[in-house]
Amino acid sequence: MAYVTGHGPAVAVVNTATGAVAGNIEVAENYGIGDSPIAEAAAPDGSQVYVLNRDSGTVSVVRATTGAVTATIPVGFGPLGFDVARDGKSAYVLTPTQVVVVDLVSDAVTADIAIGQDTHSERLAPNGSKLYVTNTAAQTVSVIDTASATISGRMDPAFGPDRVTLSPDGTRAYVGGKTSGDIVVFDTSTFKAVAHIALGAPAGQILFVDGGRRAYVLERASGKASVIDTATETQTATIDLGDKPDNESATTGNEIYISCDRTIDVVNTSTNTVAATIWLATFGGTVRFNAAGTLAYVNDLHSGKVDVIDTSTRRVKTSILVGSHPLPVVFGNGGAYVFTASRDHSTLSIIEADVDLVVNTVSSILNEPGAIAEAPNGKLMLVASSVGNVMRRVNPATMKVFGPVISLPDTARAITFSPDSRYAYVATAGGMLVMMDTATGTGGRIMIGGSLSGIAEAPDSSKLYLVDSGYLVVLDPAKSTVKTKIPLLDGGAGSVAVSPNGAEVVVTDDSGSVSVIDAATESLVATVFTSEGAHAVVFAPDSRTAYVAAGSVLAVDTASHNIAMRIADSADAAGLAMTPDGTKLFVDNAGADSVSVLDPATGTVTATIPVGSPGDHMGPVGIVIGR
Repeated sequence: MAYVTGHGPAVAVVNTATGAVAGNIEVAENYGIGDSPIAEAAAPDGSQVYVLNRDSGTVSVVRATTGAVTATIPVGFGPLGFDVARDGKSAYVLTPTQVVVVDLVSDAVTADIAIGQDTHSERLAPNGSKLYVTNTAAQTVSVIDTASATISGRMDPAFGPDRVTLSPDGTRAYVGGKTSGDIVVFDTSTFKAVAHIALGAPAGQILFVDGGRRAYVLERASGKASVIDTATETQTATIDLGDKPDNESATTGNEIYISCDRTIDVVNTSTNTVAATIWLATFGGTVRFNAAGTLAYVNDLHSGKVDVIDTSTRRVKTSILVGSHPLPVVFGNGGAYVFTASRDHSTLSIIEADVDLVVNTVSSILNEPGAIAEAPNGKLMLVASSVGNVMRRVNPATMKVFGPVISLPDTARAITFSPDSRYAYVATAGGMLVMMDTATGTGGRIMIGGSLSGIAEAPDSSKLYLVDSGYLVVLDPAKSTVKTKIPLLDGGAGSVAVSPNGAEVVVTDDSGSVSVIDAATESLVATVFTSEGAHAVVFAPDSRTAYVAAGSVLAVDTASHNIAMRIADSADAAGLAMTPDGTKLFVDNAGADSVSVLDPATGTVTATIPVGSPGDHMGPVGIVIGR
């Protein structure tokens, strides 16, 4: 059998003897987080992470230790944010018109509390007894009794509030608005205003220090921070910041890290001065400290990274690529893992805190299968998504997926197996090599470089070859160490294949070059140029010819390193696979939704097999021959 991947949701199965499509393997499955995540929270014990998905209108429940999505809870249209109770039993999801109460034990919605139009933010009391919701249009703050899930009172600040902050003991509520330069302070037992603090500019975030005796109000328009004595509710000092504090900040008590566009201003709370300014690569986001206060994590909104700041040196020690528009981080499993969801990619990245590396990525769906490989023993096939960071196991005998979804650190670009079928190797777009024991599903990861696009193993398992942005990386799989990096003529992405006799390695490049490497000397011995970008490559069983997909199919003689034959009838050739006896060459035609069968001896097309469903563009890009 031949297995063909493309832009459709399934793998097409072609009978290589008859040329007929024998069926499809359905691999698309919605099992991950939802679309457009906008907020995250961790369970108090760190065992679960909750992701609120705006476009899906759901809450995804993720097990912190494994990254497995254990539940998806519908909460309604366009959620704005949510709070998780300190006991971990309930979550309160704010929508434009109501609060949805979720039981996190049963993962079910237990109540819908109507609030009115134009809700903006919410805040849960420290003891969990009340929930405060701002109603900007109504110029009120609704107070919800969480035990009865009913509105028990309202606060009237006399302006349209968009933010409410509670004192650490929960006895006072500080209410501010986008159009008002005042903060109105309410007694939470009577819901009555007890003080007005005139700032002169709209209040943003409020942070408390000294056990709640002092409050720092970040003024969004003026670029200042006002210091409030909470005993008298009066302003005692003003701190000039380097820029406007547009993002959420955080405090360790002794210092406040204030997020101002491209910088973090570090304010000393003893002197009320800016003690340091930390520059970020692009635009910053929300600051979150680890439990020890030794590290600060900032979601860099424009670069798709999380910046990690060492608070002892006040410097960015590393930046971790996680995906476009990452959300503020949350901590799980006792702080061992750091979680951030990408709003644009609808993925959840799991960072191992000790090594500052993404060790798992939870995607929303396995669609558009791309990289595919079958174990030499014919008992296992691996299929990875070309648009997500996930992979599935397939039983070739039954043509059915089985086992749990395998999460990858990045999108898989190529897969290969060891000759004894014991190990699988996955090359990812982010430069990570994933190694997996096929029996146990466990393994390790090695960071190779910039972006991997091809992978192949020597017939004797002594070497693993990886294509990495202009280099062929030679790795010792037994020691998991890089032996050498061989520079290639061009620096694009391509594929790699090893001759069956192990003597030569051929690397293609999307710019049109084909590099020939002597495996013994690990040196470049020839470069063959094609008229179009070179993609897939496969060797004949006798090792004398390498076939290259480069628009058409080229037969490269491995002795002379010349193009011996050009088969021009196979336009848009993308993927290649050859039968074990070398009598048939199967070619993916990406633009024609078909697979061509070639006779390598004559260079003629003997059959053309349509693949994909009628009316759907499959665009086949990968193909493998089963054992």
